[in-house]
Amino acid sequence: LQTLLQHSGCMTVSILCAVEQSGLAFESARETIQRLKKLAQELQIPIQVTQAPQPLDKAPALLQLQSKLFSADNTPGSNAGEISVRHYQSVQDECLAVTGAILELLRGGSRLKEIAVVVADGPGYLTQLRSCFAQYHLPAYFSGNTAMLVKPVIQTVLSALRAAGLGMERADVVNYLKSGLSPLNWEQCDQVENYAVVWNIHTTRWEQTWTLHPAGLHQEFDEASQERLAQLNASRELGIAPLCKLKDGLLQRGSVAEKVLAVWAFLEEIGLDRRLETQARQLQETGQLQMAQEQLQLFELLCRALEQLYSVLGNIDCTPEDFVRLYTTLLSQYEVGTIPAALDSVTVGDVMSMRDSACRHLFVLGASEGCFPSYQSDAGLLTQEDREQLQRLGVNITQDSDAKLEREFSSLYQVLSTPSQTVSLSFCGDEPAYLVSRICTLFSIVPQKGQTATCYFYEPDKLGALLARGGADGVCQEFGEEVQQAYAQVREQAQYCMGSLQQQSVESLYGKTLYLSASRIDKYAACRFSYFLDYGLKARPVKPAQFDAPLYGTFVHSVLEHTVG
Repeated sequence: LQTLLQHSGCMTVSILCAVEQSGLAFESARETIQRLKKLAQELQIPIQVTQAPQPLDKAPALLQLQSKLFSADNTPGSNAGEISVRHYQSVQDECLAVTGAILELLRGGSRLKEIAVVVADGPGYLTQLRSCFAQYHLPAYFSGNTAMLVKPVIQTVLSALRAAGLGMERADVVNYLKSGLSPLNWEQCDQVENYAVVWNIHTTRWEQTWTLHPAGLHQEFDEASQERLAQLNASRELGIAPLCKLKDGLLQRGSVAEKVLAVWAFLEEIGLDRRLETQARQLQETGQLQMAQEQLQLFELLCRALEQLYSVLGNIDCTPEDFVRLYTTLLSQYEVGTIPAALDSVTVGDVMSMRDSACRHLFVLGASEGCFPSYQSDAGLLTQEDREQLQRLGVNITQDSDAKLEREFSSLYQVLSTPSQTVSLSFCGDEPAYLVSRICTLFSIVPQKGQTATCYFYEPDKLGALLARGGADGVCQEFGEEVQQAYAQVREQAQYCMGSLQQQSVESLYGKTLYLSASRIDKYAACRFSYFLDYGLKARPVKPAQFDAPLYGTFVHSVLEHTVG
């Protein structure tokens, strides 16, 4: 800033700071203002401080909230329903209630882009919110970045690298084969995996011809099993061919640059870019626009990481193990971000990503004690006193606990200052957050007990199902055609009855003679489906081939029969 001030005639600096309020949220802002004033005086540059005007269309209660939240003014404010606080029994009830409230706003003429949802406890709420919004067809943009390593495609590429560079372990090879990026279909993948589990296939045995019986130790070869084994070998060779080439490239080439080229050849061979484009188109066709954006970025980020390794460490020799570790560490530093894919959608995000989301209606979920703000103590080696002493010595270090808490308070102030019409805060659990209690005190609000969500009344199929459940034939005629169709469909399904099995089907499952024992009768009484799986389909879990107790008993009896007898 000093250099810019010296070479420019005019500079405007925008800082978030409520002049009339004190507290932790604005300490850094005030310190920055004082430093800028001192710098301007040293350079003999005139300085002018102005305060941005408040928007004219903002509700009076929200203006008071903005001015009193962190101030010492405790005089009660006026609230005509613009601010509400609700307490729910579970996260699901809270998310359903917010979904219903958004649907009610839309029925009243609001636009989706005028609504924002802030999630204070992200991991506990985002999955539930996605489900609720998808169920009621609410377009939503979930802001924020996603760690690259959690993406299934990235995990698949890293599994292939680990398999090729770290010895072809079974878990890594199977993860690659079942990812959808290998040449095998699902049936072939299942058959190869079952054989690998039965005979503990790992390391070099993936590249050797399989000769053991697919069903394990206690079976004898016949024509069908020989044919099945030949199919397994064909699937094995087809599936691991790209991995073998990648393995040779990692083992036979010494430098990082040569290993990067081997990985690039592998990505080209499996057609990763084309597959990702196909997946992105499929996501777009199903309306998952944000996921489609993320999918299109993955190949570019993979290549960018390879280019960084090539340009920075290209001439350095390393082992395959070190290369896999380097590439994984580099990818862990990448995040995938998106922009809103639709013009009209609800914006959802955590506190830090929603600081500048201007809206008319704001919903804050998960405002429980410990989450709004969320205080987490430092897990590093330096204590708070150590950090303060280093800062006094002029050593720049990462933010300490107070600085992080100050930044979060500032972000919370920004979030609660963005809406112009309504703010709805909700929480589940025993205690609301301190800021929620502060708001309740300022505006004489008693947290209401949230009711069971009734947003299903706005969905024709769910309303039709509800009417069908009550047998309301006459009432159904008062609603639209979609509700009547849903009503008729549910009534038709209610008339469904189980058909009767043909004798041929029963005999193919259980044989012409039904054998019953005490254990079979107990299983049938406990779970009919389990009985069907065990004695009808004869489904068996895949177990490693080993000399277990039943097989050992059979072996001993056979020895006694052929020697003693």
